[in-house]
Formats: sequence, structure tokens, C-alpha cells
Amino acid sequence: MQRPVRVAPTPLFDRLVSVEDLTVPASQLAALDEDGLKASVAVELERVLVSRCRRARETLDLDLRTTIDYGVEDHFILDPRSVDDRKQLAAEITATISNYEPRLSRVSVTVEEPNDIDTRLRIRIDALLSVGHVKEPLTFLVIRRGAFLEVRK
Repeated sequence: MQRPVRVAPTPLFDRLVSVEDLTVPASQLAALDEDGLKASVAVELERVLVSRCRRARETLDLDLRTTIDYGVEDHFILDPRSVDDRKQLAAEITATISNYEPRLSRVSVTVEEPNDIDTRLRIRIDALLSVGHVKEPLTFLVIRRGAFLEVRK
């Protein structure tokens, strides 16, 4: 059986686990294979999208953010049927990902218009994964399920 090729370092917070929580040998925590890298990016996207930025959107410089500005403003106050609200949310998510997920570039976010059958918030994220020799376009679908967001690769 061929061993997976490790292509990227494992993010720090993914390595900070107790021995009891390990689901893989400790030696594999140092680096990720391509599937692990994509899964790691999906987890980080979910973390940043479920985190709430405490500063008001109007006072936030989307291009110049710090750790205190981590996350997005509460998207429940926006109406996904409003074109302006969808554009505003897409711009905020694009800037947030660009600021906090350095493994992705050329980020493009589309907040889809809900239909009569399925009114859940749906967001499409297209980006270029760029780590080491891995350069690959990725698409993530984000779906609101009640109070939670689910990120799918």
C-alpha cells in the first residue's frame, strides 16, 4: 500500500490535541496529505464563518483586520432575498477569507438567491488552494442549518 504524500504542514491548532484525542499516529500530525489539506481548509472556513466579529460592519475596514476582528458580522440580520444584502455578505466573506485563510487566493464568494422550496442561506466559495507545490482550484458550499453553518467540499 502506497503511503500518502505529505504536502503541507499541519496548522498549529490541529496539532494541539491530547494523546487521548489522537485518531492518527502522532508522527502524522506534522504534515498533511492533499485530502487532509483540503479538509483542514474546510474546517478553518467553518471556524471563521461561525465566529462573530464584534465590530459593526460600518466601522470595519475589510482589508485591514486583526485578530480582534476575526469572523463575520451576524448574517442572520441580513435578508438573503435582498440583492444588496447578498452582495454585502459576499464582500464581507470574501474579505474575511482573504484575511484569515492564507492558503486560499483568488477568493470569489456568491450568496445564492433562495428559492420558494429551499429558503436556507447558501454560499458558494471558489478559490485557489496554494500551498507548496499544490495549486488547485477548490469550491466549497456553505449551507445554513438552523443556527449553524455547514461547509462542504
